[in-house]
Amino acid sequence: MNETTSESTAAAKPRNRWWIAAAVTAGLLIVAAGFGVAQPGGLVVLGWLDRPFLFGAVALGLLAVASWLAIRHRVWRAVLASVLVLFALGWAMLGVLAMGLQNDLRELSRHRSPDDNRELVLYRGSLVIDPTWELRLRSGTGLTAREWDLGCVNADADTLTSVEWTGSNGLRVHLSRNGPVDIALDASTGRPNTQLSLGC
Repeated sequence: MNETTSESTAAAKPRNRWWIAAAVTAGLLIVAAGFGVAQPGGLVVLGWLDRPFLFGAVALGLLAVASWLAIRHRVWRAVLASVLVLFALGWAMLGVLAMGLQNDLRELSRHRSPDDNRELVLYRGSLVIDPTWELRLRSGTGLTAREWDLGCVNADADTLTSVEWTGSNGLRVHLSRNGPVDIALDASTGRPNTQLSLGC
């Protein structure tokens, strides 16, 4: 009797360690995806983590494994693991749909700042049938490279006619209907004080 008990205890220990490892890995994937989406400080190096659908589906799969290993009750174990697997599949399918709806952007023009430390990159794309323009600001190189989203303009709401630098820390976006819009940039990071959002 004692030998059977000790054998089951020995088998349970590695099982417990595996569900903890799966749950911790799932948590790390979710945190990593959060950093990728938020990209704090505009750091480009964090952009490769911007995969919320991939990381989320894998994390849900790992949570399904963790629940299968951790829960002793057969019915609850099967139910929770099955629900998590269905969520993982659903999240992955949403990711595939989102990829199909992505706006295909092509670079339209580049505009260097007067001090040559920053660069405004203008992109052209479409939202359903309406042309769109997206503006992004780049600075730095290597691990210190930053990219800030300055916003977008949808032709259904307005038309972007031109952009210009008003100084090392200022941009002016010319629109056909809403007139020029000035964007001030943080002197040290380049973070914009506002974002364009016209029909996007």
